[in-house]
Amino acid sequence: MSKRKSKESATEPPAKKVHSFFTNNLTPGSFDDSIPSLVHFYHLDPLKGNPPSTPVEIVLYDLDGTLITTRSGNTFPKGSDDWKWWDDSVPKRLKQDHKDGKHVVILSNQAFRGPKVRREWRGKLPQIAAKQLSNVPLRVLAALEKDVYRKPRTGMIDYLRRLYEDKGWNVDWSTAVYVGDAAGRKGDHSNTDYTMALNAGIKFVTPEEHFLGRPPAYPNPPISFRPRSIEDLDRRRNRSLTPCSLSASGRAVKHTHYPKYEGVGPLRRTTVSDLVVLL
Repeated sequence: MSKRKSKESATEPPAKKVHSFFTNNLTPGSFDDSIPSLVHFYHLDPLKGNPPSTPVEIVLYDLDGTLITTRSGNTFPKGSDDWKWWDDSVPKRLKQDHKDGKHVVILSNQAFRGPKVRREWRGKLPQIAAKQLSNVPLRVLAALEKDVYRKPRTGMIDYLRRLYEDKGWNVDWSTAVYVGDAAGRKGDHSNTDYTMALNAGIKFVTPEEHFLGRPPAYPNPPISFRPRSIEDLDRRRNRSLTPCSLSASGRAVKHTHYPKYEGVGPLRRTTVSDLVVLL
């Protein structure tokens, strides 16, 4: 009798603690999944407050190789915990950005090799926000597909512009800077960070410049390869646009949707009968 009672009163082992990643209680921060090909994570969203009377300044960062790197030393992380700051100065600089009244936004290209990797990467974002940055508002945009959002395209910046405009916030884009490691240097995996900044007309610096104070060390492309200068270059010569499509597909009316420029207009066989003159 006493033996049975002793067994029944024995203390049960404590339940194992389940990580918040598996309980979907990912804090801090929230996700906006309204666009399937774009991850949108935000922590302490400043746009939920009232917009100031003056434009805000914004600092844009790449993620991998700029703010963080793998703790394991591998090219690709082993899991959501396999990361560390790129340099000890990174969290200090992000805190200073916030102290200076600047908004911090991260723009990243991602190519997940399956749903598990995607879940692990999403699980890493709240960790980054929590580690030494719990009081710093943070926004992360990540392009998942090869579409308009993927760098060097400017889709993520365009999305950001619309987001601020819709909330009634003005951004001083003339002071914006983008910090990224893909600058086309020897050893860089690409130049997509640099070329995206060129496409968007935003100042570009490398992590070595921004965090360590080193001078620029990346190739400066000739002016003919700077997209924002192409319009000025084209003004020196005559241009023509020749639409090619099936019959009755709308070529004759399509020109009405083009921007109107001085000295620019459509040429049609119906108005210029002489083919030689037309050409």
